[in-house]
Amino acid sequence: FNFGLLGGAVLTWAMSKRWTIYEEQLPCTEIEGKSAENLSEKEAIKAASTSLCPEAVVVLGGGRPAKLSDPPAFVKNRCDVAARIYQEARESGRRVVIVTLSAGSAHTPQLLNEGGRPVWESAASAAYIVKKYGIDPCDIVMETTSYDTIGNAYFARTQICDPMGWKRVWVVTSEFHMPRTQAIFDWIFSCKGLFHHSYDPIRYVATANVGLTDNALKARKEKEAMSLAKHVKPRAKEITTLRGVLIFLTTDHGMYSVKGLKQAPEKVSEELKNSYRAS
Repeated sequence: FNFGLLGGAVLTWAMSKRWTIYEEQLPCTEIEGKSAENLSEKEAIKAASTSLCPEAVVVLGGGRPAKLSDPPAFVKNRCDVAARIYQEARESGRRVVIVTLSAGSAHTPQLLNEGGRPVWESAASAAYIVKKYGIDPCDIVMETTSYDTIGNAYFARTQICDPMGWKRVWVVTSEFHMPRTQAIFDWIFSCKGLFHHSYDPIRYVATANVGLTDNALKARKEKEAMSLAKHVKPRAKEITTLRGVLIFLTTDHGMYSVKGLKQAPEKVSEELKNSYRAS
């Protein structure tokens, strides 16, 4: 008898029981006349206590932390909004899981702890939320594989959201990052997988652009717009399956492919590079 399989089945059952939303949650297309796919911070917090409440709130990373529990200011702002959504949901008797994303960034070396191990961006976000809000660590899941936004979406879906069977997912990131993030998550979460699993339309919550200088913010916006037009939109038209995304990541992408080991790092300005670090 394979006790490993039994243990895995018991763990999966226990997690599903812990993270089940017990209330019937009906889909909704509008909040006060505004498309439900895009919510302001206030709208999102208010909606968390209603039937719109998500099963998972996904928080994107954005740069190297200064230390564990000290991510960049604009990432803290994302975490604050996610935590308030979580608290509002819990106060109304609903259950939500916070999913923090990202191992690191392609534009800056990773912070190492005293043992020489990487301090993941997702770990810094999770530690910040637990420290500031006292949220149960068992209600936070870290994704520790991705190094860019395409990886954020792919690994969030394939490692966490698909296996958990979630349908209602909200994504939280900064305003400057939102157009490309929305394009990528809509693309990846609509790709066909080996097994049929569909999602309700993702709701997106844009947070304020805090903690960046005017020049850094301008540089980030320009880079986001260039990447959206040059890289994301063409690939989203060409690649429509999760298998196709995986092949792209492992054969073409500079951060996930063997070919990428020989590629020179992307040249960016010092101002842009510094924007990927907590001050």
